Amino acid sequence: MASADQCYNVAASHQSYALRACASLTEDDKFALMTMIISSFDDWLGKGGDPKPLAERLRKLLLADFATHESTVYDWCFWHLPPEIRMLPDYIFPVTPFVREICARSGP
Repeated sequence: MASADQCYNVAASHQSYALRACASLTEDDKFALMTMIISSFDDWLGKGGDPKPLAERLRKLLLADFATHESTVYDWCFWHLPPEIRMLPDYIFPVTPFVREICARSGP
């Protein structure tokens, strides 16, 4: 098992998130950790947190290993909603627009 120093290191404070990738994680570890990271990012956004400190780094990680994270990203996209309510804030998570952008960038 990788130590905290050797894997994704996520630190949240009222001002910032920090994220560091690690090549020594298994695919299952990456999947589980990214699920927690996206959930934490959603919480942060829901509390009015600034997405800038983490968004670009998170975007790069998701796109670089999209095959591993595809199902997690799609879960947060909420594409199953009827088209007329897909964009209404009462029916999506704060992170949903961000992960939808990841889907669009991931290509065909």
